[in-house]
Amino acid sequence: MRDGTRLMSTLLSPSPPFLGFVGGDSAIQLERHIDLRTRALEHEHRGALADLATRDSIDAYRERVRKHAVRSLGGPLPRVGEVRSCKHTDEHVDGLVVETLQLRDERNVIIPITTLRPRDLPQKSPAILVLPGHSARTSSWSLDLSATIASAGFVVAVLEVWGQGERSEYRDSEGRSALDIEPGDVLPVLEHNWGGTAAWVVGDSVARHLVQDARVALSYLRSRPDVYPDKVGVTGASGGGLLTTWLMLIEPSIAAAAPLIFITDQEHIRSSGIPQCAEQVALGDGEAWIDHVDALIAMAPRPVLVGSGDYDFFPVDGAIATVAQGRAVYATLGAHDALEHHRFASGHAVPAQMREAVADFFAKRLGRRGKTSSQEREWSAERLASTRTGFVTVDDPESVRLPHLAARRLVEKQRAATAESTRIWLAERILRPERVGEPHVRWTGEESLQLGPEAVRRRAGFWPVDEGVDAAGILIEPSPHTPDAVVIALFDRGTDDLASHEAWVRERLDNGEAVFAVDVRGTGSLMPRTRNWFPMDGNYGTQYELLINLFRIGDSLGAGRAYDVVRSIEVAGEYFANVRLESWGFANAYAVTAAVVDGRIAVRTHGPVLDAATFITPYPTSTPRDWQQIIPGQAVHAPRAGIEAALGERWTPVGVHDGGPVAPAHRKD
Repeated sequence: MRDGTRLMSTLLSPSPPFLGFVGGDSAIQLERHIDLRTRALEHEHRGALADLATRDSIDAYRERVRKHAVRSLGGPLPRVGEVRSCKHTDEHVDGLVVETLQLRDERNVIIPITTLRPRDLPQKSPAILVLPGHSARTSSWSLDLSATIASAGFVVAVLEVWGQGERSEYRDSEGRSALDIEPGDVLPVLEHNWGGTAAWVVGDSVARHLVQDARVALSYLRSRPDVYPDKVGVTGASGGGLLTTWLMLIEPSIAAAAPLIFITDQEHIRSSGIPQCAEQVALGDGEAWIDHVDALIAMAPRPVLVGSGDYDFFPVDGAIATVAQGRAVYATLGAHDALEHHRFASGHAVPAQMREAVADFFAKRLGRRGKTSSQEREWSAERLASTRTGFVTVDDPESVRLPHLAARRLVEKQRAATAESTRIWLAERILRPERVGEPHVRWTGEESLQLGPEAVRRRAGFWPVDEGVDAAGILIEPSPHTPDAVVIALFDRGTDDLASHEAWVRERLDNGEAVFAVDVRGTGSLMPRTRNWFPMDGNYGTQYELLINLFRIGDSLGAGRAYDVVRSIEVAGEYFANVRLESWGFANAYAVTAAVVDGRIAVRTHGPVLDAATFITPYPTSTPRDWQQIIPGQAVHAPRAGIEAALGERWTPVGVHDGGPVAPAHRKD
């Protein structure tokens, strides 16, 4: 239990403990709530797996999984169309021909790839697409893995993914990163997460665009005259293992797959608190659930090798359980030996033994065998670069980037947002029927305080808003009279900011109004406990983890906090005839969306109200704390224009106001 005096320590002197009365430790309420809801979906998922006893049931299950995977990416992917290639270099490294190319598809996206093949390759060969893990440049892991596979007699292509290497895109004209890098940040992950916000606000996952790039590379490999088009496999480690599983879920044409140092299960990831990048997040709908085993089932009975490190931060216990579940399905399909699991006494790395095992696996399954060489090599990023400056966006400032793709998706999806359509869409996400029913506020003892020359009364209360989750607030009234009106105050940092707004509180009391300073879930006195070593509101921090775990179950912090505001309005309405909202900074977003779905309330916002469309920018203009305000799809279904129409004269912006949405990033194609 944390120090319960925190809530009452704002505004003048500290008061007696309060939070000890809340139903459970407030620091773990939200985490437990998400865990319980997630476990319910996982229980249903395990039940569905237990029913996979026939080929027909497996086929039907795989079809459902594929459809949900596509929905979680944002809907059907575009066709690949024509893929153009342009070769830049031709190297010879230890018996291998190494080429650096750029691919372009119908999106006009530039995709650097490196291909490797033996010098003495016959006319046709199987091919493998290698997807790299997160690193500043295409990692030596990926290149050494590619070289090992190529030496066994394959054409291999290693893809440069969005956000890293030559495709690091948030850069100025001189190639400097436009992102603020904190200690411990990995730049590609940070870029993926910023790109992830642009995708989330239009209802997509950033994995949509990474997957599409991989599909382009697969199409290129199949088009090569030296490749058997029906014998193309895929592998990758870490972030590349993740991208491999996405392809396993949605690409039925893959001949074989080897996801490395990634496969585990969602339960172990969630309980371990390990950071998760945006492309790991399958946007949920509150009903369907995707776990790592579903990638194995989607591939069955095609051959799969899962590579795990016993000391990896992706928990190996989850990998063991997942492979066991997958093997039951493979056995039902008569492919007992087609799913392999290789474990190594290693951490988050791809040691020589793992590289050799992957090369042997593809050789056995796709029918090639050369002299495998797993030696580590010195790879020159400069010699293998396909660009003049080392960065696609610096070479070609007009090149298509992740924000451009998100802006295109916004145009594709967006319809005219009316006041009613905006209200209905937000209400469906904020006023979920399973949330707690009638509020029953519980108050602490009343105190009499001196605020300037006047005496005031102060008390604190808390009330349920979701299963196992409370909101809380401090009510300040002039003494001895009880006013008819109350202002619900939503400060930037919740009740932690109450003392710094003392002058504003005195103005309201002098105006004959009470003040009800409210903490919604995960803010102020209800701040969650720290789950990992990253800053609470930072990239990969605790609030980020809670956010993405809610996304997986079809919910969001933005919607939940808006609901808590609606509940606080109901609580205040039990005691006061007139209720209105005022908000500051970070709280403006959920104050405004709450007012949209509760038509009785007027709202006054201080400072800018972040427009969902402003996440779609060529250079980041938000912070990881702002990400907590995202309701997936809001830029499409509840844009600024729709919110303004729904609120009309009920919204009074004060101070800095952005005056409307920022134009999304775009380019001429």
